[in-house]
Amino acid sequence: MKKKVAISSILTSNPEVILFDEPLNNLDPKMQSFMIDLLIKLNEAGKTVIVTTHNPFIITEIDPSVVIVYPDHRVKKYESFKDIYPDFRIFSTK
Repeated sequence: MKKKVAISSILTSNPEVILFDEPLNNLDPKMQSFMIDLLIKLNEAGKTVIVTTHNPFIITEIDPSVVIVYPDHRVKKYESFKDIYPDFRIFSTK
């Protein structure tokens, strides 16, 4: 509930760019599904949505451009999660 309130207060200012840091952490499956749907809808509405996560499942659900910061501080952008893991299905919940 606290996350919903925090997100609602941020969205009232209608930002163009929104950063979500580990948005699925400590959420039950129903709220995780809500968050994923929200991220998709915000992006479809033209918002830039930046998500930091260690959870590959959120990436497979959204399948956005992906930027990885490696332990040696290299940064690499991929157009799709499929470019990183060719056997994309191993992570997919669909």
